[in-house]
Amino acid sequence: MTTTDERALAAPRLGERPWLERCYDALFLLALLSCSLVGALPQYTLVLSGLLVLCFSASFFGDHFFLYAAIFMFMRNRMVIGDTTAYRFYSYLLVAKCIWELPKLKLRVAYLPLLLVFALHCVFATGQYNLRIGLNVIVDVVLIFLVVARVKGDDRLTRRFLVAFLLGMVLSGIYGFTAADAFKDIHVAGAGVEEVSRNFGSLGDANYAGFFYDAAILTALVLRGVPRWVNALLAGFGLLLLVRTASLSGFLSLGMALAFLVLLKFRGRALPILLGAAVAIALGLGVLLSIPAFRELPGISGILLRLAEKLRYIQIGRWDLLTTDRTNLWAAALAFFSGKDLLGKLFGGSVITYMLQETRISSTYMAVHQSYIQSLLNFGVLGTLAIYLPLFAIFFYRLANHLLRPAGYPGEDIRVLQLCYLFLFFFFGLTVDFFIDWTFLFFCFF
Repeated sequence: MTTTDERALAAPRLGERPWLERCYDALFLLALLSCSLVGALPQYTLVLSGLLVLCFSASFFGDHFFLYAAIFMFMRNRMVIGDTTAYRFYSYLLVAKCIWELPKLKLRVAYLPLLLVFALHCVFATGQYNLRIGLNVIVDVVLIFLVVARVKGDDRLTRRFLVAFLLGMVLSGIYGFTAADAFKDIHVAGAGVEEVSRNFGSLGDANYAGFFYDAAILTALVLRGVPRWVNALLAGFGLLLLVRTASLSGFLSLGMALAFLVLLKFRGRALPILLGAAVAIALGLGVLLSIPAFRELPGISGILLRLAEKLRYIQIGRWDLLTTDRTNLWAAALAFFSGKDLLGKLFGGSVITYMLQETRISSTYMAVHQSYIQSLLNFGVLGTLAIYLPLFAIFFYRLANHLLRPAGYPGEDIRVLQLCYLFLFFFFGLTVDFFIDWTFLFFCFF
């Protein structure tokens, strides 16, 4: 039987021109092909990126144009023309597109405090170092806010955008398998003298890749309107990519998000299901790890080495090494915050962001590795409250709304994904900093 969600995904809308839709589909597939080849053929990056620009430019008057934003969440820094990314050309057109479709946008005022804080920081704090970067960052954040507002106003477009997001994950995986710059070797001292290769695909950092792969796995598990075997295949591929990152933060966050997903889906029956799943997973892993050939697989061996390293640090009581020196970095960042004057504590003013970072906290570490501390330094106590209070209010409102409705209500999969995205954003922020970057903020605005 065809579900409501499947009909919404498949049914053409009134006034739609099928031949033009097919043209946009063909252009989108051509864009996917160009992105998939850039890792294997870096010498043709200019040509492939130019082809991508032509594809989204020709799609300007269709809804397909918004789907490219999901692709750029993964390929933003890999498709370049000279010193300019293809995404930057897309953002220029996106400004015009959002103005063109302004009547269709359904803006949500709950996010305006976040946008105000980010805008003030980009102009007055980042602007002290590089005003051009600051303006680019806030424009990108506003654009993804507008894209989500437009996409969320159309159920069919919402689902197509999420499918495009999953295809972006596939592109990142292909890049990771074919590009020479998609991995980094790290030294694992606690388990002997070993090297672990961490593959981050097109995303530039293994922990950041873990976040996006987590989100893609959740999307594949929850989204309806796509054949279940395709969802299962995409979820499995996402798990494979997560293994290749060797990101313990990614695995921990995925485990917590999956437990939360079970609570959302099964409600009162969640506890026995979680207990049963935990036992089954433990037994399954025990059997698999008893097989030498499985333990020696590149991704699996890297995770096992990292786990052995962490267990060793627990045994000797080295909590700083257990957190990869994050505890020392957090202490230094908090000490720096404590030394600020009253205005600095209230309004922040530091510049520790994805695009630009000052070095006053530490000459060695350029990141804080904790979004909540990062928020305090950048935006101060008042700015942090203006960001997180609306997000937590939205989260708990959506959670209550979901739990008060009967299971299987129309659009439940999208509502569950909204909750899972915010949960992942909150939890992953305990070990990774990601302000102010539009790709991460998508999961707040969605």
